[in-house]
Amino acid sequence: PHPVLLDDLDDLRGFSADLGVEQVVQQLFRQTWTRPAGTDPAATAVHDWAGGRFKQATHVIGRAISQGYTVRGGSATVRIFEDLHTVEARFWVGDDPYGEAETGELQWVDERSRVVPLGGIGPVAWSEGARMAARIHAGRLTEEDRG
Repeated sequence: PHPVLLDDLDDLRGFSADLGVEQVVQQLFRQTWTRPAGTDPAATAVHDWAGGRFKQATHVIGRAISQGYTVRGGSATVRIFEDLHTVEARFWVGDDPYGEAETGELQWVDERSRVVPLGGIGPVAWSEGARMAARIHAGRLTEEDRG
């Protein structure tokens, strides 16, 4: 199962570390995110990783691709299968490859590309969408880079 679905994740991680368990694919030790308490279930986007600036869109697009994500239509995307359904997380990264880029909102869409309200996003889809946005956003320019 996805690690976000495990009740005693911290205990399992500690036990695995004590045993020296190694994973070829980081599953148990992959970073996970949960929906914050108080999230409006009717909202359609998360803005936690919006505003990340990149010198050029090619930089953020390259970062997304190097992390294993697909980029199309200005968004980095990842498809998630959960509860017999597919949703796609979309994180805006910009669509002008030669200009400066700024990350935008994170949304999830269904099989027909209809935006899904946040209350309809399962824990695996939430975690994987947030993981994608955080990994891409981490490459943004910092104040030190800009100055």
